[in-house]
Amino acid sequence: MAELTVQVKQKVGNIQFNYEEIKETLAAQMDLYKDAQFSEDTKKDAKKEVAALRNMKKAIDEKRKEVKKQCLVPYEDFEAKCKELQGLIDQPINLISCQITAFEEKRIYKKRERIKEIFQEVFEGSEISLEKVYNHKWENSTYSIPKIQKEIQDMAVKIAMEMKTIESLRTDCTEDAKEIYLNSLDLTEAISYVNEYEETKQKVLEKEKEKRTAVPEPVPQTVSDAIVQQAANSAEVPFVQPNTKKVVYTVVATDSEIEQIETYLNSIGIFFDRREV
Repeated sequence: MAELTVQVKQKVGNIQFNYEEIKETLAAQMDLYKDAQFSEDTKKDAKKEVAALRNMKKAIDEKRKEVKKQCLVPYEDFEAKCKELQGLIDQPINLISCQITAFEEKRIYKKRERIKEIFQEVFEGSEISLEKVYNHKWENSTYSIPKIQKEIQDMAVKIAMEMKTIESLRTDCTEDAKEIYLNSLDLTEAISYVNEYEETKQKVLEKEKEKRTAVPEPVPQTVSDAIVQQAANSAEVPFVQPNTKKVVYTVVATDSEIEQIETYLNSIGIFFDRREV
């Protein structure tokens, strides 16, 4: 394509106005205000002076804006024409760029498929998904397939070693720890979970031990023969059948434990007669 050169013939504007005259006049007038003093009685005069000075300043600024607008007229025309020319160039740029984008998308798709094949070969039978280890830098054209393959293989070795580390921990929450690791691939997180679990477990065991130590050993109580005889002769006790026996137990337990015993006896259809000792 032939190289284009933008050739501009510009006449540099030379704006002339009575700058020196105005400056000299203003300097003399402003000199009068250096020692100006106003009182409460001359406050109105002070306001008038300020208003007059502001009007003078405004007049200069309005003239500046007017001249600037006139100076920008040729530039604005030049700018509009430049943008029109740029628009003509944008048409082929967009057309070619779309094709380049399509080529790049096709290249990335093929590379992703190759990465997927490598992953399946290395992690065959593993619970790890490709998304867990995927590195989007692999899609760059400068990232070679052999380098990607080595990185995936190194990941597989690392994961296998860390899984063995978890399995070697002396804990009964190994499966939970492995699940946590497989979700995050963070060995530190999995080990932290095991440590917290074991700490909580130890506290529970210590509390149970303290509870058992605090409960006094039950003192065996002697049941008088009269009470045994009374229980045996109770009118509510059914007659002994050829395949049944009548026995008397002495039970020392809490109210809750006695309730559980009686519930069990009722559940299997055994008659019993309770006598408080």
